[in-house]
Amino acid sequence: MRFRQAQKEDLLEIEELVEQAKIHMHEEGIPQWNEFYPVREDYENDIQEGNLYVGVQDSKIVCIYTLNTYYEKEYEACTWFTDSYIVIHRLCVHPEYQNQKIGYHCMQHIIKTCAVRSIRLDVFKRNPYALNLYSHLGFKKVGEATWFGNDFFIMEKVL
Repeated sequence: MRFRQAQKEDLLEIEELVEQAKIHMHEEGIPQWNEFYPVREDYENDIQEGNLYVGVQDSKIVCIYTLNTYYEKEYEACTWFTDSYIVIHRLCVHPEYQNQKIGYHCMQHIIKTCAVRSIRLDVFKRNPYALNLYSHLGFKKVGEATWFGNDFFIMEKVL
């Protein structure tokens, strides 16, 4: 798998990946994403800002993620380990490629290529797959938040 910055030409494939993932998550009892989030405009903005990345395998986008320093106000109440960080948003693996360690390889790539001291993220409390991945990679819980009636852990991994 190779990783690269997303381009405008990728937008339709990214939208299809996310919509398939939303359907799959709901089938698994994980109502994390819905018709309001994430949406096309989120990815358009990410591409415009140069923050959206794709993982490509066999000429197909199999995963996406956004990296920036933006965070919700709930992050301010957390006790962080470092002040040099990047935040991961909207990490998503196409359902056809799940259970093939794509998410793990994606996270390993991010960990190896980030020029910061830590990675921050929030994870839906009812997503056992994401919780297991981040725990396995050494992320530590530093806080909690509730957005749109859903509970999340806020986590950090020191590099």
